[in-house]
Amino acid sequence: MSLVIYKAIFGNYDSLPKEPNFSQKHNYEFKLFTDEDIKVNGWEVIKLKINDPIIANRHCKMFPWDYFNSNKSLYLDGHIEFGPKFEDFLEKINSMSEEMILLRHRSKGTIKDEFIRAIDNSKLSYEEIDKILTSCILLDRPSPECGLIMRNHESHKVRVLSEKWWEYFNSICKRDQISVQTAANHAELNIKVLEEDFSNKDYFKMTLHKNTISNLILNRMKIALRIIRNGLLLKRSS
Repeated sequence: MSLVIYKAIFGNYDSLPKEPNFSQKHNYEFKLFTDEDIKVNGWEVIKLKINDPIIANRHCKMFPWDYFNSNKSLYLDGHIEFGPKFEDFLEKINSMSEEMILLRHRSKGTIKDEFIRAIDNSKLSYEEIDKILTSCILLDRPSPECGLIMRNHESHKVRVLSEKWWEYFNSICKRDQISVQTAANHAELNIKVLEEDFSNKDYFKMTLHKNTISNLILNRMKIALRIIRNGLLLKRSS
């Protein structure tokens, strides 16, 4: 059974993926889960009826075996595109015997550092902060990024991890990379966290989320309007 590479893009959150340009494309299947009626060259598009785009993405992300048959899969976030040498990277990790593989966070550090980054960037509610601090979440483990996940579907421990990860996502914190190491600890699974990260431009090309671009434009418009308004007020006062 071939390796399935998949993305889950809902609510028009990310741009559509580009057509894969792999020399050995027949070795891999490419699946795109979405809530839109679209066609994307090189990808099998699977439309799902959803209620919430974030919940839909996380469920696809955490439970790939619920959506397709394969003994192994690679999940990629919607804003991650293939770099010029991605196929070399893929062949390397696909040959590894690890049950689950993640990348190191670009900013390195521990889960505690990621927790602080999330607070600084207003990614956590006060309730989530309190739950993280008063729960079983392990903060001393190396901080991974969950935008790329290689998994062995036949591993019982991987499935136990996913069940616990989903529980933490729904009950403690929506930032899934804060809880994944704790879920792994519960499943007694040692996740292989590569020192590689998304800053490697040979392997990865990162794009902005669509809402990030919209927010940037909106913020710049607000600043421009504020400048114009202040200029008009200064003219009136003079």
